[in-house]
Amino acid sequence: MLFILHEELLSACSASSGHEIEGIQNLLTAVRRGEHALFASRPILKALATNNSLSQREKSVAQQLLGRYSEIAQLPQLVKRHVILRMKQTPALAKLGELSWEMYAGQLTERYFRKSALLAENAVDADLYFLAAHHFQKLLGAKGLHAAFSLRGGGGSQIDVEFARLIDEGVATLSVTDGDRRHPMQEFSLTSRRCQLIADSMGGIAWHYVLEGYACENLIPLKVFGEACEFGDRHEEIERLELLDQFCDESQPVPSKFLNRKNGLTLKALLSETDENTRRYWLSVIEANPLLRAAFSECIEARDCAMENCQCSISQGFGDASLKLVRDWAKMQSVPKSLELFKESAEWLEIGSIAFDVGVALSIQRI
Repeated sequence: MLFILHEELLSACSASSGHEIEGIQNLLTAVRRGEHALFASRPILKALATNNSLSQREKSVAQQLLGRYSEIAQLPQLVKRHVILRMKQTPALAKLGELSWEMYAGQLTERYFRKSALLAENAVDADLYFLAAHHFQKLLGAKGLHAAFSLRGGGGSQIDVEFARLIDEGVATLSVTDGDRRHPMQEFSLTSRRCQLIADSMGGIAWHYVLEGYACENLIPLKVFGEACEFGDRHEEIERLELLDQFCDESQPVPSKFLNRKNGLTLKALLSETDENTRRYWLSVIEANPLLRAAFSECIEARDCAMENCQCSISQGFGDASLKLVRDWAKMQSVPKSLELFKESAEWLEIGSIAFDVGVALSIQRI
């Protein structure tokens, strides 16, 4: 997280005691560990670098930042989400808008300067969103910075409980949940709505992002699946999904965003679907796609797909292990190489930009 020291803290930064300098001292320790980022004016950094009440290690952080000032001066423009540290004690923490917070510097105790948390519904999802942060950093061309997170898998539908616990402990947290939407007009999942309510109401340094479509698999460009699943024959499935999106209305999200990419979608399951809006949406997708319409129109009209032996499918799915395969494949690639494939997904880069902001930290040389 980026912490910006307000100019009114100049006198506190020269002081030998006080809650404010104690809080800033804690922040310098966290920055030195590579867990957070700090921006301040030259006079404030000079005051910290010469404050003999600080340890040599803490003063060295301010000295290094002075030496890199042309670099760190860009931080407020590069990092949109940040916390401004101030002298005023009331309120101790206040939200200034969607992107920033204001905090009393004396609040930076153990409670508030722990490493930021990236919370997802499971560990594989968290790993992938962390990769998105690396991708955004690469696109940004930011040097001397990195994303530092405690990665958390939140137990699926129980992610809101973990989210509330982290906020209550004072950890700056980004939570990301599946939208669980099977068509564009469907409401976001109950879990996502609970997480958003927690982010809005608990008063901590927290953000929530809900995926636009069905799940994390729907973020991944098909070319990535092609690379990650190369050992198995998944090319037919990729061609199916490309075909699915080929004739969609360009003003609407592509249909494959709302498809269960793990399990696919059979025609039998579609025609047996109890949610009328879901069934109507997917039938309209078939109707709008001349190739799908030619393949399935007779089955739909005859309702043969209600029979037990129906083998027709709109999508066969990539299987339960597909996302883990993507994660493991990406770990074997350099960030620039994987970025070339992932950057086709605008939502992937959007998540990456938020994650980078929340987890941003300075790379400091330790002494």
